[in-house]
Amino acid sequence: MTAPTELKRGLFHTLSRLWETAKAHRGCFVAAGCAMLLTNLASFLRPYLLKRLTDDVLTAQSLAGKTNVLLLLLSGVLGATAMKGLFTYLQGYWLTTGSQRLARDLRDRLYAHVLRLPLSWFDESRVGDLIVRFTSDLRVVTEFINGGLSILVNDCIVIVSSLTWMVSADWQLTIVGMVITPAAGIIVRRFSKRMTHATESAQKTLSDLSNVVKETVEGIKVVKAFNREHYESQRFSERSRDSFRWAMRMVQLTATQSPLLEVLGTVGIALVLWYCAVNVMSGRLTLGDLLAFWGYMLLAMTPINRMAGTMQLITRGEVATSRVFEILDCPEQEARTSEGRELATIEGRISFEDVHFRYNALRDEALRGVTATIEPGHHVAVVGRNGAGKSTLVNLVPRFYEVTSGRISIDGQPISEVSLQSLRRQIAVVPQDTFLFSGTVRDNIRYGRPTATDDEVEAAAQVAGAHEFITAMELGYDTPLQECGRNLSGGQRQRLAIARVVLRDPVIVILDEATSSLDPNAERAIQETLHRATAGKTVINIVHRLTLAQAADHIIVLDEGRVVEQGRHADLLALRGTYWELYRPLLEASST
Repeated sequence: MTAPTELKRGLFHTLSRLWETAKAHRGCFVAAGCAMLLTNLASFLRPYLLKRLTDDVLTAQSLAGKTNVLLLLLSGVLGATAMKGLFTYLQGYWLTTGSQRLARDLRDRLYAHVLRLPLSWFDESRVGDLIVRFTSDLRVVTEFINGGLSILVNDCIVIVSSLTWMVSADWQLTIVGMVITPAAGIIVRRFSKRMTHATESAQKTLSDLSNVVKETVEGIKVVKAFNREHYESQRFSERSRDSFRWAMRMVQLTATQSPLLEVLGTVGIALVLWYCAVNVMSGRLTLGDLLAFWGYMLLAMTPINRMAGTMQLITRGEVATSRVFEILDCPEQEARTSEGRELATIEGRISFEDVHFRYNALRDEALRGVTATIEPGHHVAVVGRNGAGKSTLVNLVPRFYEVTSGRISIDGQPISEVSLQSLRRQIAVVPQDTFLFSGTVRDNIRYGRPTATDDEVEAAAQVAGAHEFITAMELGYDTPLQECGRNLSGGQRQRLAIARVVLRDPVIVILDEATSSLDPNAERAIQETLHRATAGKTVINIVHRLTLAQAADHIIVLDEGRVVEQGRHADLLALRGTYWELYRPLLEASST
């Protein structure tokens, strides 16, 4: 992701943000926490009951009158076990419920936030990386809550509770058992830093891998046309090897850390056994004390032995959560959908006043002091060489991008001061590459106005010249479209896009080289349809073939981001300037 905000690292920061996000589901996590406490209480009862069973029954001088005590203690052990099983189930249920709901909310919030990000963010971001954050990262966040975080909290409870009992029973013996703790802490800290780096790199290589797949699938015709299957296969294999290498690095770190911690744990247990044996033989401790201490020592050592796996889950979860919040922290477009005053009924006069624009600080200005006025109801053609700034200019009108300086007004109202929703309600855009969504033909036409009736949809299709080919299909308007409308021709897709505009009935229509990919005959037919469909509306038409500019009410000529000429076709030819230079090949062709 090339447009991130600075990541804030730290488990506490990650947890605090997750807790803030989980407001609606805190009850699930509180219930899971209570069940966790009761589960551990049941676990702590069993070593104590074993101590009583050993000292009061098994090693007693006489068993007379001990039958009831034996039955009571055995019942206690069975009850503690049943209690642990019940609350383990409740803990898992509430924890999974809360984590899944939190993941759903994060996913929905992330998607809604991405839709409100400015186009400049998408220009600098990779789709593959975004998909990984929606899929892999959110899955890891769920595993982080269900696995790593819950285990960490549980282990903290176990260690603190076990140490509390051990200290109260024999503080000297506790010190002997915990002598390995500083060494374990050093190992965990060192491996944690390496694991964080490996996890970040693994997620990045996974994003790279996803992006390669996305590019190859989208450009498969180009790949096949140039016989680049082998090259793309190698490119994918390289990214796959990188991903494998970092995944194995994580496995290596975990596999190395676990034995080290297990060896340290065994050393601690051996020291405790030695100390207990000496004290039992001297009569300072009973056999029941030894067994109880042994039980609590095992409870305390279990989290230490599995700390490597726990820290891997924690590290992966922290990185994945930070990557999700990295996008959520990206600033939305300054004036959000509902902010600013409402743009009321308009005539459609568009004014550009000394407009400057650059895509980012590292690039030159795309527009330099553009000043022009488009009268309401006029069809205006915008022409110029490649890179002159034509698409940039029209993209500023619906505020896909914000001007760097200067002002754009509609009917005298600066568009920066009106709400995006009301502004874009008055505008429709037909891009060069028509995009159709999954669904039926009817759904795609209705996309411009979801409340439209079936009759209105069909009327719009008739105006756009699409009704005939739609009804010729077996299912008519209910025909499902393949991805991006691949089961339609280019001209048919363009007519559906025009029908979408007609149904929306905007005041301003922007045509961004909407027909340049069609052959001349199809383009001429579509242009005639557009002219009928947009009668009486303000139309800004970026034209690739200059013959289409002849009928325009006004022509704006751009060169290197500046307006160099304006006027009607005949007047601009008479100037023998930039427009004449662009049009001269057509004049020469017509004279031969």
